[in-house]
Amino acid sequence: MRKRQLIGLLVVLSCGAVVMFLLAPGARQSAPVQAPIAPIVATPELEGKSTMDAREVEEPLGAAAEVGKASAPMKQDLGERGVPGPSKKRRGGSGVKDSSFLTPAVPRLADERGEVQEKRAKRERAERPHKSVDGRLEILAEDSAPPRRAERDRAEKRPSVRTPKAGVSKASENAAPAIVEVPDVFDGFENQVRETEASVSATMIETRVDPMSTFSVDVDTGGYTLARARLRAGYRPKPQDVRIEEFLNYFQYDYPEPVDGEFSVHLEAAPDPLEAASNRHLIRIGVKGKSVPNDARPPAHLTFLVDVSGSMFGPDRLGLVIEALDLVTRNLRQDDTIAIVTYARGAQVRLWPAGASERDLASGAIAKLEAGGSSALDEGLKLAYEVASTHFYAGHINRVILLGDGRANVGETRPDVLLASIRAGVEDGVMLSTIGLGAKSFNDQMMERLADRGNGSYFFVDSYREAQKVFGDRLCGTLHAIAEDVKIQVEFDPQSVLRHRLLGYENRKLDHVQFRDDKVDAAEVGAGHAVTAIYEVELSPTLGTTLATVHVRYKQPGSPRATETTYTLFSEELRASVREASADFKFAAAVAMFAEIARGDERGGADRLSLVREIASESAMDESAHPDRREFIALLAEAAPYYQR
Repeated sequence: MRKRQLIGLLVVLSCGAVVMFLLAPGARQSAPVQAPIAPIVATPELEGKSTMDAREVEEPLGAAAEVGKASAPMKQDLGERGVPGPSKKRRGGSGVKDSSFLTPAVPRLADERGEVQEKRAKRERAERPHKSVDGRLEILAEDSAPPRRAERDRAEKRPSVRTPKAGVSKASENAAPAIVEVPDVFDGFENQVRETEASVSATMIETRVDPMSTFSVDVDTGGYTLARARLRAGYRPKPQDVRIEEFLNYFQYDYPEPVDGEFSVHLEAAPDPLEAASNRHLIRIGVKGKSVPNDARPPAHLTFLVDVSGSMFGPDRLGLVIEALDLVTRNLRQDDTIAIVTYARGAQVRLWPAGASERDLASGAIAKLEAGGSSALDEGLKLAYEVASTHFYAGHINRVILLGDGRANVGETRPDVLLASIRAGVEDGVMLSTIGLGAKSFNDQMMERLADRGNGSYFFVDSYREAQKVFGDRLCGTLHAIAEDVKIQVEFDPQSVLRHRLLGYENRKLDHVQFRDDKVDAAEVGAGHAVTAIYEVELSPTLGTTLATVHVRYKQPGSPRATETTYTLFSEELRASVREASADFKFAAAVAMFAEIARGDERGGADRLSLVREIASESAMDESAHPDRREFIALLAEAAPYYQR
């Protein structure tokens, strides 16, 4: 009996000791957790990582351990992070806690970190610019990637591509520098604007609703030369880069010289060859500026801004620039001056204004030009305008001429800011013209917009022959403006014209009230330049006396007062067929039709290019008088594989 009582007492004491041990404060704490020495479980995300990478994965464990050692009221249940709260049980229902449950947390953290890194990498790859190589898309160098969308949106309200520094090694005689391909800074938004403008341009306007059409003239020719260079290089021009007016105005027409005033205007109308079965016709407006001999123009003070970045390496880029500048120096008059500013990573003056007597000095500076580095276009524009403004002469020709590929990847690259940076200089009388070079990776829209804002002209040079035209044969027209703010307004007779549309000139259109508002800026026209515009119209079965009345308004250079002249196209002047029209009319119609085809117009059926070539051939019989027309006909044959259906 006593033995049983003794055994029972021992059992009670033992149980009490166990209970006291379990209730002791030290029993509740598990062994201290030292996350940095916790075993790292191998995962695919950790394979191939450096020691630094693995340490980065361990850092969250250290933070979790610190939370685990906090006081009870501050403890949080971290769930799958691996550090539970004071009352939650792990799987299996056991309330006993030790450091072993932390081991599975490492692969979980590694998985999460790997997922984040993978998503980040995918996003960065998606934002990185691409280029097409043999039909395949390849990601470009990482240092050409644009900034994050949030940064870009904060910088400006419309999307554009901004590229950081992209170093390019200096060119040597035997090896070209590594050129980082960057996208056009106008890609995206501007292309959408172009496509929208083109769709609006293709819409016929009801004459009874709006009988008028108003636009600023345009004497740029770069769009055609660029398209020609791209077709010859074996690839199709972008439809949004095809500007019909620049195709039309590239060619010379036999418009008579003006007898009085600055301009003569020539009107002609004939059936539309692509719409022979309908009642649609074409109306051509030809405006011819008076010619001025080179020795009769005002003295010219030219500041050439030359892109010498790595992307300008090559005979069709910097090589052509050197040849073009040599042409200019040979055609300088004694009272002209020339200065040269270059830009790559930065901008510098290579030649301060020098006269014709210092041709050797100019030739030496030109011969030393080499390509290499990034493209700080903004710095170049600022320095060039500073040089031109310092040597400004009232009543003379003061002009900055930019020669380059229009790309900018250092400093300020936003189109709006670059365009606004020249405003003050233009208002002070220093105009800006642009000369584009290098058909591949060329920023056509930047160069065209800069010339537009600079009240100058935009050309594209793809050969020495083209450079000879711009800086040799037509130098006076390139430099000397005979009229400024030139506008055209056409008023159609609703009795004769049911609908109308202007081919091209989308970014030159004006509100009707702006025609006689002389504060509204418009384009200039150089000596001997011609402007051609074509309307497609749908005629009424019963014609009135007139088809259209054309008003031309312009200012003399430097004058605040405008001059306006009026011309009328009568219904009796309408040609019965396009075959009866003048050679100039037929050729201009063929050029406009080809430009519309290049923009995506599918009218005319499968033989439309053959029809265009046939009409153009009829107007190019005299090859010696118009060699460019024969060249255009040959280009149509080269373009056939891209546009023949």
